[in-house]
Amino acid sequence: MRYLTIIIASLTLFATRATLAGDILTVPIRVPIAEGVSVPNAVLAECELERKLAKSLASEAKGPYRKVVMKPAVSAETPGHVLDIKITAVLGPGGGKYSGPKSVTAEGTLYVDGKVLGTFVARRYTNKGKHTCRMLQRDAEEIAEDVGKWLKAPVMNARLGDAD
Repeated sequence: MRYLTIIIASLTLFATRATLAGDILTVPIRVPIAEGVSVPNAVLAECELERKLAKSLASEAKGPYRKVVMKPAVSAETPGHVLDIKITAVLGPGGGKYSGPKSVTAEGTLYVDGKVLGTFVARRYTNKGKHTCRMLQRDAEEIAEDVGKWLKAPVMNARLGDAD
C-alpha cells in the first residue's frame, strides 16, 4: 500500500508539471518594483529594468510554455498560469564599474488558476562592465534565464542565481 501511495503521488506531481508544456503563461508587461524599495533616480529614469526583465522573462518562458501573454497587471486572481514577479532590491550606484558591484533581486510566485505552484527569490550581481544600466540589465537578463529554467520544474522557496 505504501508503494502504491508513493507511485500515485509521483504520478500526480509529474502530471502537474507535465501540464505546463503547451500551456499559456501570463507575465506582467513591466515587472514592478516592490513598494518601499529604494532605487537610484538615474536607474529609474534611464535603465528600464522593469521592461527589460519582463521582455527577457517572456523570451525565456517560451521554452517551458507554448505561448507567453503579457498583461499590464497580474495576480493570483488572473486565470490560468501566471507568473507574479516583483523587483525587491536594486544595488545600482552610478559610476559603472568604478562604483562597485551592481545587483538585482526579484521574488516571484507561479499560480495555476489561483493556486500556488512554486515560489522563488532570484538575485544576480555583476562587477564587470562599463555602464551601470548595462550591468543591471545583464543582471535582469540572467534572472530571466534562471526563472526560465525554474519554470520547467517549479518548486516552493527556490533560491535562484546568486540568491543561494
